Amino acid sequence: MNLEDQKVLFNIFHDGTLFEIIKDGKDYLIKIEIQYLAERVKLGFDLFYIQLTQTHAIFFKDSESDRVIDDVSQINEMELEFLHTEVKEERISIFCGNEENNNYGFLIIEAKDIQIFDQEHKDLELNELKQMAQDYWNEFKQE
Repeated sequence: MNLEDQKVLFNIFHDGTLFEIIKDGKDYLIKIEIQYLAERVKLGFDLFYIQLTQTHAIFFKDSESDRVIDDVSQINEMELEFLHTEVKEERISIFCGNEENNNYGFLIIEAKDIQIFDQEHKDLELNELKQMAQDYWNEFKQE
């Protein structure tokens, strides 16, 4: 998945919460909780899995102190909500935060490839996810 598609992917997860990052060598599995979108796949679902392969970087950089956290267990504890994604310096830069503890910053990801899976670990294409998100927001506007 190219960088522009990665940016689109993480922007689709706007308002989603980083539930867990699991490290496996140079690969990472990210669980993103975003019920309104996951239910579009199957009623009762509340998350997606994102597989990062050949990951060169994954860390959180605090927006106020510039402190860098690269320990995924510490990042997991932050319960970050995804707010906006951009491409910066050939990496994905996700502005995210936790309003309760007033912690905001950037989750930086650099991975060669990304795969998307539903809650049952079934492969999803980016275009499928884009359509689900578009359908949700179109219905939301009509309410």
